[in-house]
Amino acid sequence: VLVQDVDYTVQLEHNKKIGYATVNIIGINGYKGETKKQTFRIVPKPVKGKKIKVKKDGNNLVVSWSRIGKNYDGYEIQFSTDSHFIKGTSKQYGVYDKKKKKTSYTITSLTSGKTYYIRVRNYKNVRIGKKTEKFCSEWSKTIKMKLK
Repeated sequence: VLVQDVDYTVQLEHNKKIGYATVNIIGINGYKGETKKQTFRIVPKPVKGKKIKVKKDGNNLVVSWSRIGKNYDGYEIQFSTDSHFIKGTSKQYGVYDKKKKKTSYTITSLTSGKTYYIRVRNYKNVRIGKKTEKFCSEWSKTIKMKLK
């Protein structure tokens, strides 16, 4: 079993902001010359717990959530009649407006008598070289709502 600071050291690069980060493992002492470099993604914190609410409004569902800081560009809402989000799924992108600080979205024209499953996540667009890449948080806990 290798021991940190005896057999190897660890160096982190760009590991504080959302985007790509790198860990370098560098062998020392008897392992000098051995290195391993691994890149990983840092994603936004997810929307959790009681921060998401869904209420009925006729054949619509109004989804609202609490802001969780300023380090994101928008939210995605996913809803489905399938609890596993495999079939009958729709996703709404970019429902957050930074200027208006909008943190709600109305899902319209739903079918009475059906049960819907709703979840939310946030995202940050990060410029990497000449491209922009979207980094998404994990999905929130799924909320189940039945329309009458």
